[in-house]
Amino acid sequence: MMCFLLSLLFLTAFTQSPKNIMGPKDSSSTSDDLPSDFHQRWQYDDGLSYFMQTGNNQWTEINWKGKITFHYVLIEEKPSFTLLYDISRNLYVKLTNSQLFFGNGRYSADSPSKRGAWVDKIQSIEGIEPNGIKRLSASDYNKKPIAAGDSVTDIDGNVYHVVKIGKQYWLQENLKTSHFSDSSVIPEMEYNTDWPYAGGPARCYYERNPQNNDPYGKLYNWYAAADPRNVCPAGWHVPSDKDFQTLSDYLGGDDIAGTHMKAIKLWGQQDENYADNASGFTALPAGIRYANASFDRSGADGADFWTSSLNPQLIPYCRILYYGGSNLGRHTYRRLGGFSVRCVGN
Repeated sequence: MMCFLLSLLFLTAFTQSPKNIMGPKDSSSTSDDLPSDFHQRWQYDDGLSYFMQTGNNQWTEINWKGKITFHYVLIEEKPSFTLLYDISRNLYVKLTNSQLFFGNGRYSADSPSKRGAWVDKIQSIEGIEPNGIKRLSASDYNKKPIAAGDSVTDIDGNVYHVVKIGKQYWLQENLKTSHFSDSSVIPEMEYNTDWPYAGGPARCYYERNPQNNDPYGKLYNWYAAADPRNVCPAGWHVPSDKDFQTLSDYLGGDDIAGTHMKAIKLWGQQDENYADNASGFTALPAGIRYANASFDRSGADGADFWTSSLNPQLIPYCRILYYGGSNLGRHTYRRLGGFSVRCVGN
């Protein structure tokens, strides 16, 4: 009898209308835990991401690889529509009957930048861990391959361009974001009295000058680069030492890879024989910040990139391109150092 009642309860819940399943408004809900009760599931028309209810007043956009990318909260519910808001991007989603409209206007159905439709109602989000990461299958990877020439936008609205090098996809610009991909702020620590004592993620501009953000990007300590909240845009990650080695091997090895990675401009006239950018990686001499907060390698001197990897002594690896040299160096440095971050596709 108990099994029969449970089965009846399941069938009743699964077949009920998709509307009006949200509870009272509570925009303070910030939990990333995925509840075990029923969810609505929507899908954008481009088929690249789903939009799911993951709590009474919380909705989540999940990309085509199954990773949570953005969070929304319920701000208005009427008989004819439901309006959701993502504070990190100032974007709205409007749900009307079985249609989804996405845009940056309050009534985004008038001029949506994306459209979608209600798909179904599911009892659980299969394969997604409590931290929002999905256990991927081969079919997940094959849904939407990254393509050279694509553009990628981070959570702050910075736009990056994609280049394919061998079998890898890289962003052509250094990271500029001030937030992790879950919208958490990366603390800015400009002053010399603060940087050496960060004890956690930190970012800054080279020489504390915001004008260096374009084209050089920001400098991040390793705590920011390796943070599980992901400093890179959704679908991208900070390269491991192995990722860089794969790149180097494809370009002919460490002794020559630097020449093919460096941008032709901004490295100075004396470096013209060691910078052809044949790969399209477009490395720029962005400078570094030492653990003691001093800046170095200014102008056309060098490019330093964090990896997510540690050596046996638990010191992070970094990769370095030199002015007047053709090689791609491999070194280690303290976690409080400030280097550039370049992202590689998942």
